[in-house]
Amino acid sequence: MSINNQERQQFLEQFILEWPVERIESLTLEEYTSVDDPNTFAYWIEFGAGRYLGSIKGGDASKFGIYKRKAEPKGVRKFIDSDDVYSWKRKYGSSANEAFSTVKSRVLKVIQAVKNGDLAKIESLDFEQVLKWKLAFIYQDHSDPLVLPIYKLKKFNALLNDRPLTHSYAYTKLLQTRGNKTPLEYGMELWRKADEIEGQVSSDQFDSDDNNLYSEQIVSLNQILFGPPGTGKTYSTIEAAVTTVEPEFEWSTRKQLKDRYNQLVKDKRIRFVTFHQSYGYEDFVEGLSALSDEQNPELIRYFIKKGIFREMCEDAHASRYTVGNEINKAGQVWKLSIESAQKNSAKDYCLSHGLAAIGWGNTGDLTGDEANSYHQSLGKNAKNTLYYFSQQMQVGDLVLCIDSKTSVGAVGVVTGDYRYVESAVPTRSDFRHQRNITWLATDISVEFKVLNGNTSFNLSTCYPLSRLTVSDVLDHLNSNGVVLKQTQVQQQAQNYVLIIDEINRGNISKIFGELITLIEPSKRSGQNQTEALQVTLPCSQMPFSVPDNLYLIGTMNTADRSLALMDTALRRRFDFKELMPEPSEIEGYPIFGIDLKSLLTIMNERISALYDREHTLGHAFFIPAYEAAKDEDQERAFELLISAFKNKIIPLLQEYFFDDWQKIRLVLGDNQKVNQQLAFVLSNEVDLGRLFGSNTDFDIDTCTTYQLQTEEKFWGQPAAYIAIYDPQNAGTI
Repeated sequence: MSINNQERQQFLEQFILEWPVERIESLTLEEYTSVDDPNTFAYWIEFGAGRYLGSIKGGDASKFGIYKRKAEPKGVRKFIDSDDVYSWKRKYGSSANEAFSTVKSRVLKVIQAVKNGDLAKIESLDFEQVLKWKLAFIYQDHSDPLVLPIYKLKKFNALLNDRPLTHSYAYTKLLQTRGNKTPLEYGMELWRKADEIEGQVSSDQFDSDDNNLYSEQIVSLNQILFGPPGTGKTYSTIEAAVTTVEPEFEWSTRKQLKDRYNQLVKDKRIRFVTFHQSYGYEDFVEGLSALSDEQNPELIRYFIKKGIFREMCEDAHASRYTVGNEINKAGQVWKLSIESAQKNSAKDYCLSHGLAAIGWGNTGDLTGDEANSYHQSLGKNAKNTLYYFSQQMQVGDLVLCIDSKTSVGAVGVVTGDYRYVESAVPTRSDFRHQRNITWLATDISVEFKVLNGNTSFNLSTCYPLSRLTVSDVLDHLNSNGVVLKQTQVQQQAQNYVLIIDEINRGNISKIFGELITLIEPSKRSGQNQTEALQVTLPCSQMPFSVPDNLYLIGTMNTADRSLALMDTALRRRFDFKELMPEPSEIEGYPIFGIDLKSLLTIMNERISALYDREHTLGHAFFIPAYEAAKDEDQERAFELLISAFKNKIIPLLQEYFFDDWQKIRLVLGDNQKVNQQLAFVLSNEVDLGRLFGSNTDFDIDTCTTYQLQTEEKFWGQPAAYIAIYDPQNAGTI
C-alpha cells in the first residue's frame, strides 16, 4: 500500500486520538496485548495505524516485553518466562501481572521523558529499543521534533560516521538539517538516502515488508556467530542447528533440546568439526590414505578417504530419497561381474536366489588367519577382488551387476556378511565365496559410462566404484526411469547442518580449496537452481556439488582474531551474526551483595576503552555462579565466582593486555579503591638504587612492580568484587 505524507500525518493523528496518554495510564494487560486483536495497543503499534509511522514489524512479540500466546511456549528461550496464557521477559517480573506493570510503567516513562525533551533518559532506560523509540516518536511535540521515525540504529551507520553512535545523538544530529519537512517526510527521505549509500534498491515505503529491518529472516545457508569469549556462541549453535534441521521440533527444557541434538548427531544430520592451523583439504573434503593388509603386512593399499564435508554433502543429496533400512545412504558402491557381463546360468541363479557369488573357491574360507598356497599363487587382480568381496564390502552397500563394459543390468543391496559355502552355486562349482543380496532391480540395462567419469568398467570381478555415491546411483537410475524397490523420491529433502567451531582459526583457502565458490546459495545444487555449479574433485575425479539442504554454521571468537582479518572469500559468502555480552542475562540474583550485572558491565566498559569491544568478557563466565544464586545456594555461587575470576577472567585479562598489570588494575578498578586491601593486583614501589647501587645508567630512581593477590582470605571477601564497580563504597575487609 503506497501512501503519501499527508496520509501518514493523518495516521499519526488517528493513533494519538485512539491512544491518548490518559488511556495508557489506565491500560490493562488485555488492552495491551492479545492474539490477532486489532483493538490492542500492541496491534496498533505494529500493524494498525502505527504501521505507517515507521515499521517495527517482524521478529517476535517479545519486543513488547509481554505478549499473549496462540499456543504452548515453543522451546526454552533466554530471558523468557511463561504461564498458561502469557510469555514475558524475565527481567520485567516473576508473573504476567508484575511484568505488565513494569512494561506499562516504562511506556509512561518514555512518553513523559520525550514530552520533557529528555532523550538521555530514554537512552538510559532499560526497555525494548524499537518500542521505546517508536513511542518517543509518536508522543513527542511534532512542532519541535526530537525523534525520527527510524528505530534501528544500524540504519544510521550509512548516514553518520560518528562513533560510538546512539539514537539520541543520531536524531539530534540529523534533525539539524530537517528544514521545513515534517519528521515523517524527512525520515522517509533519510531512509531512501541510506538505501542508496548501502547499494540497496530504494523504496518509497520505509514501512513496507520488503524494506523492513525487523522482518523475519530466512535461515541463512551459511552463517557465522561471532563475538568475544563467553558470549554463548557454541552454546547457541545447538539451538540453531536443531531448529534448522527440524523447524517443527518443540521443546520445553534445555535437556529436551540437547537430547534431540544428540539424536540428530547420532543420525549424522548434525555434525561438528573444529578448524585449526593444521586442518586441511584432506581432512575436510577428501585425500589419499594408506592401509596395510593384515594378512600381507608388506602390501600397502591406498584408498580415497572422504572428509566430513564431502560425507555431509553426499548424505544431504541422498536425503532426497526415502530408502529402506537395508540401504546405507553413506555406503560404498561396488561393481560386480557374476561369471561374465553377458547373461549366464550362474547370474540367473544368483539374481533369483538373492545372492552374490564369485569364484577362486580353492582358496578356502577367507576369514581365516592364513592364506593357502593356491591363494598365494593368484595374480594381483584376483587377490584384490577376493579382498574387496570378503573384507571390504559391507552390509548396506549398493552392488551394480554389469551387463556390459559400460552398462548395469541389476542393482542390489548387501544384506549379509561374507561366507564360504563348500557346496557352491549349482552351475559353478568354484563359486563358493558368497554374500546375501537383496536385488532391488533386475532385467534393466542402464548406461553408466558418463556417471563413471566417462570410463568403462574394468575387468576386475569386484571393486569399489569410488567415483559414485549412493545418491548418484539413485539420481541416475531415477532419471532413466528406474525406481528401485524400497526407494522413493521425496518432495522435500531433509536438512543437514555442519557446525564449524573456531572457523577463523583455519586456513580457509587450504581447507575449502576450489569448493569455496560452491557454498554460495546461488551455486548450490537442488530444485530450481539454474546457476548451480559442479566441479570434479582432483583426487577421486568424482563430480561434486554442494546441496541446498546443507547448512553451515560457524563460530568465531573475535578476541582470537579480528573480524577485519577474516578471509575475504569467507566474509562474502557467510552472513555474520554478532553475539555480544548480555549483562541482563545475569541480572537480579546478587551473591552476598555482589551485583553481577554491574560487575560485568563496568569491566567491559573499561576493556572497551583500554582495548576494544571485541575483547570484552562474555556473560557465560558468570552463568554457573548466577545459576547457583538462582537456586539460593549463596556459598556455592560465591565459590563459582571466585573460581571464574581466578581461573578464567584474570588469566584472560593477562592474555589481552600481555601481562600489562597496570591496565589489568584499571579494568579491576584497583586504582580507584579507597581501601587498597581490596585490590586484586598489588603495586609496590621498588628503590632501584638499593637494588643495584648508585653507579647505574637508570634515569629513574624507582620502578613499580605488581603482584596478584595470593592470600585465600582476600579472594573470599565479597567487598573485593563489589569494589570493582563501586570502589568508593565497597567497605573494608
